[in-house]
Amino acid sequence: MSPQTVLSSIRDEIVESTAAFWTDAEIYRHMWHAEYILADATNCTEATTAITTVTNQSDYTTPANVLHYLRVEYNNATLKRIGKPERDAMEFRTYGGTFSAGNPEFYLQFGDLITFHPVPNAAKTVNIDHVKRPAEITTASTQFTVPEQFQFYVKDYAVYRCLSKDGDNVRSDRYLNLWNDNLKKSKQEWADRNGTGRYQVVKSEDFFPSTDLGPI
Repeated sequence: MSPQTVLSSIRDEIVESTAAFWTDAEIYRHMWHAEYILADATNCTEATTAITTVTNQSDYTTPANVLHYLRVEYNNATLKRIGKPERDAMEFRTYGGTFSAGNPEFYLQFGDLITFHPVPNAAKTVNIDHVKRPAEITTASTQFTVPEQFQFYVKDYAVYRCLSKDGDNVRSDRYLNLWNDNLKKSKQEWADRNGTGRYQVVKSEDFFPSTDLGPI
């Protein structure tokens, strides 16, 4: 399915066959926003990007177009996600010295960086399972990023936004409800496809750093 096909369907619903009150560019932006919401809510644009560590380098730039991480593996070993407080607690033991190096067991995200701890002591492959950020839809030739079974749901969101602009609250609410129902359905469909618990998220509170004197 192409954005042009969905655009035509949207224009059928808003009863405007050619651009006038609603421009094509405006509708394409609504379609892209819908894809973004679908990707973030369902993880349906999942992908894997590989990077290579550098000896004694802990910080790396997040790969382009990553919406959020699902899992990170260093040399085929899954890493636990932690936050800055946990890493600060571990680094307390190296205060005034260099950080320990070795095979990373943890990673953290801050801004556009991914940081490994301990600091990698060799060049190894890191596989980052992530959700891709959908490509912006700007023309009829732009390809959808979300899977085909979800592409037509994009119409409901775009029609809702168009009718909201027109002040037609009754019809816009109807399409908003349809969008929310299909978004919920999409989440379940993708979860069923992948199997429950495919990605186990390790919450920061599950990790309790300690020193030689006991838990911190």
